[in-house]
Amino acid sequence: MPRTKTGGAGVLPARRALRGGRDALGLPLPGEVHVWCASLDEPAAARRVRRHLAPDELARAARFVRSEDRVRSIVARGILRELLSGYVGGAPGELRFEYPCACGVAGCGLTRRKPRLAGGLDVRFNVAHSEGLALFAFASRREVGVDLERIRARVDRTAVAEQFLAPAEARALDRLAPRARRSAFFRCWTRKEAYVKARGEGLSRPFDRFEVTLAPHERVRLVDRDDATAASRFTLVDLGGLAGFAAALAVEGSIDDLRRFTVAPARTARVGP
Repeated sequence: MPRTKTGGAGVLPARRALRGGRDALGLPLPGEVHVWCASLDEPAAARRVRRHLAPDELARAARFVRSEDRVRSIVARGILRELLSGYVGGAPGELRFEYPCACGVAGCGLTRRKPRLAGGLDVRFNVAHSEGLALFAFASRREVGVDLERIRARVDRTAVAEQFLAPAEARALDRLAPRARRSAFFRCWTRKEAYVKARGEGLSRPFDRFEVTLAPHERVRLVDRDDATAASRFTLVDLGGLAGFAAALAVEGSIDDLRRFTVAPARTARVGP
């Protein structure tokens, strides 16, 4: 298993942590992955960061019916821009994103698109959020995916398993004691989501074409029927310490150092010059 290191500065404002001084962070080193955790239920943060957002990002947030979902959408995108700004420089509002197809062929017509920073910059990133919590994962020159799910009691796990899980995963779930099945299901789901997000495929990828382990204390393993090299090219790890949530991270290559940080609440966060 990779070493896990918590950021020495602990709880940090999104940009100050990345902009010089004692707590500064550079781009993730080779073998290193940074994962940031942030609360999205921050109306004050939404008012502060909305000026960073492009018109299409504001329009996307406005389509949510519930006000709390609009706030969460704005805060998540604003924090992403602030973190990326700290990593690569420039003002958060000046960053531009492009959406290349996962197949790498321009104009192929497929919708499997994963955002990148325009301009060929080296940082790769992915975002996941569930209810009022978000995770932001960053790596250098290699793809990364992260997923986060609230562990909910009212989920028809049988129906979802039949539709989305590989047969081996469904059988493994059935073999567990009933009290262990809920957490195992979400453990499986977040691992699978993180993997397809790292590949840039999302839900367009048939989830029954690849499988992951899910039992408690079982080593994380990946088998992809469509890519025999996937298990040797991608690393999957769980992200613990998030009470009531399951989370997983997938990255190309190995993880020698997993560094985790928490974005400061809006009342203490300040955007640097």
